[in-house]
Amino acid sequence: MIRTISDIISSNYITINACDSIQKIQDLILDSDCHYFLVVENDKTVGVLTYKNLFKAHPNRIVADAMTSSITYINSNTYIWKAKEIFDKSGEDVLLVRDDNRLLGMLIKNQLYKELGKHIDLLTGLYKSDYIYYKTLKLIKEGIAPVIIFIDLNNFGYINKKYGHIKGDIVLKELSKILKDNIPKDTFFSRFAGDEFIVLTPYSIDQSINLAKYLIKIVSSSPFIDNIDVTISVGVSVAKENKLINDNIISLVYKMINAASLASTKAKNNEENLIVANTDSIHESA
Repeated sequence: MIRTISDIISSNYITINACDSIQKIQDLILDSDCHYFLVVENDKTVGVLTYKNLFKAHPNRIVADAMTSSITYINSNTYIWKAKEIFDKSGEDVLLVRDDNRLLGMLIKNQLYKELGKHIDLLTGLYKSDYIYYKTLKLIKEGIAPVIIFIDLNNFGYINKKYGHIKGDIVLKELSKILKDNIPKDTFFSRFAGDEFIVLTPYSIDQSINLAKYLIKIVSSSPFIDNIDVTISVGVSVAKENKLINDNIISLVYKMINAASLASTKAKNNEENLIVANTDSIHESA
């Protein structure tokens, strides 16, 4: 399930008036642990005052002179990855969260990035599966038929038993770097789980299959620690373009990834180490 910002909204803010003095708010900060203030005037929200604003402002000025008057509102069911995109585009430090014109609180940039940190795989530095779920969903909503390339490292259990788990982890790190260095910049990449990785592409199925074949080849020809022989099996899935609008999109995303995962398992017994999932099965009961 793709995480939303609903669990990280902060209600730890104080409402102040646009005509309050900066000195008054500076004194207020000393008596509270709140560093974010909602600025109102005539019962209307007119801006946000942050600790950064206060630090730059002269004590003799008023809040209206120092506040950020540019306000961006988002809904509480906004995905965390969408919120990141909004922050990156706007350059703001705070977003106001409301549902049905009812203010629920604030989303603080630092809070969001703390949450996003939970979705980074510590071993490889790659985003985890939630990231790919969101990016796949986003491409579909943009009218693009995305392709999932599901990558499964072959015989990883044997590698761990023969060389030890520490060297097994090094193999995973080396593999993630090889894959990352050899995928186009307009694709998305994550460690899905264990020895499994996903490349998400906005390309045609034929282009994506060619990319998958290239990755299989580049991995098998690359050197790894202790000259360990490393190969991958790949499953590929794509949703039919003419069915994207009518299907349950979230369900469709999960089915695409599951189909590609199953295909990668079958690919272990395939000479090319590559299987393309049955597209029709993805849409069944989606």
